[in-house]
Amino acid sequence: MMKLFSTYDIAASSLIAHGINNEIIANNIANSESFIKDKKGIRHPYTAKISVFKFLPLKKNEKNIGGVYISKIIENKTPYNVIYQPNHIFANKKGFVESSNVNILNETIANMDSTQNYRTSLDILNTIKILILKTLSLYEI
Repeated sequence: MMKLFSTYDIAASSLIAHGINNEIIANNIANSESFIKDKKGIRHPYTAKISVFKFLPLKKNEKNIGGVYISKIIENKTPYNVIYQPNHIFANKKGFVESSNVNILNETIANMDSTQNYRTSLDILNTIKILILKTLSLYEI
């Protein structure tokens, strides 16, 4: 029975990690046309963020139950897109504007993948719940 609870915790960690990843992807898409001011007041295009997942392996005789979590969120190092828009408020002297490095197609695909992983984790949690309830029903008198 304890192994079922450990499996439940592992699936729950995946559910949480993919939920956070979906939020990061949604923020990337929402800010793909945004400009951000730095501490000096200079505007820069929004830089896409990437989730870094870390796997926790199962270890015997330890409280570490395994699972997955997001260890850090890093900035995408892909260069900004450069577009010729001489009338844009942020255009340089040559008429070019740097825009966000968010690739909507890649973000959409990543969102679909992360959403599928989220659903799979949820299905696993529901299956474990059913197994626990059936196991408990065996002990009914």
